[in-house]
Amino acid sequence: AKPRIPELQRECQIGPKYRVDFLIPDQNVVIELYGYKYHNTKEKLTSDAERERELQRRGYRIIRFTGSEITKDVDRCVEEVLSIVRQLPTGSSNSHPSVADRPPILEVHPVELLPPDAAKPQGHSPRSPSPSLRPPGLTSRQLLVLAVMATLTMGVMLALVATVLATTF
Repeated sequence: AKPRIPELQRECQIGPKYRVDFLIPDQNVVIELYGYKYHNTKEKLTSDAERERELQRRGYRIIRFTGSEITKDVDRCVEEVLSIVRQLPTGSSNSHPSVADRPPILEVHPVELLPPDAAKPQGHSPRSPSPSLRPPGLTSRQLLVLAVMATLTMGVMLALVATVLATTF
C-alpha cells in the first residue's frame, strides 16, 4: 500500500492509550486489521468497540479489514482505502476536525409520555406550573410513534444479543 498511499504510517500511537495499525494523518483516517485469532472473544470485541468509538470522538475515520480480506485480495483493500480517502474533504492538516466541522450529535431530551390532560401530581399548585419535559413541537401521536420505535429497537437489540450469545456458547 505504501507506494500508492505515500503518507501511510504504520503502528502509530494516538493519545496515551491507543496504537493503530495504520494511519493516514492528513486525512485522520485509521486503518485497522482484525484477525479472527486475536479479535474473537467477547472481551476483545467490547474493547475494540470502545476503542473505535473513542477514536471517532477524537475525529478519526476508521476503516476495518479482516485478516482474510487482506490475505485474499490486498489490492482490493488498498483500492477501497483510496476510494474512501478520495471522497473525504481535502486540505486538512494533521489536526483534528473542529467542533463546528463535526456532524451534529443527536440531542436526546426526556419526553413526557402522559397526555397533557392527565391528572397532575398531588401538591401541584396552578400558580407554579412544573416545566414540561415534552420537546417543543411534538404531538402526542409523534411521542407514541417514538415510544413504539424505541420498544421495537430494544427488542431487535435483545434478539441480536441472544443470537450472539447462543452462537458463542
